[in-house]
Amino acid sequence: NDEVISSDEEFEINYKLIIKTAEGISIPAKWFKESVSTIDEFLLLIHKKTIILTKDNTLLPTDYNVAFKVPKETGAGTQLSDGQDFIKFKTKCLKLAAKKQ
Repeated sequence: NDEVISSDEEFEINYKLIIKTAEGISIPAKWFKESVSTIDEFLLLIHKKTIILTKDNTLLPTDYNVAFKVPKETGAGTQLSDGQDFIKFKTKCLKLAAKKQ
């Protein structure tokens, strides 16, 4: 039973950014902590960090996909591409944070 969460409600998230290049090379993962309220804001932060970690200033957001999964979840994860995905992502993050308290 998912609680309805506003898409513009700010929340704090700790996440691990994992980057795998098109050639299959994995770049060492890095943890980040952010306060975000919209998918555009979150994807912009991820894009800036991806450029820094890959050292590729020519990288465009269309050059890669962003997906999320909660700890112990199997599979590739859920693509994070629109507002509905972001609301689901926030719901999962908030539930996980509540369990840790």
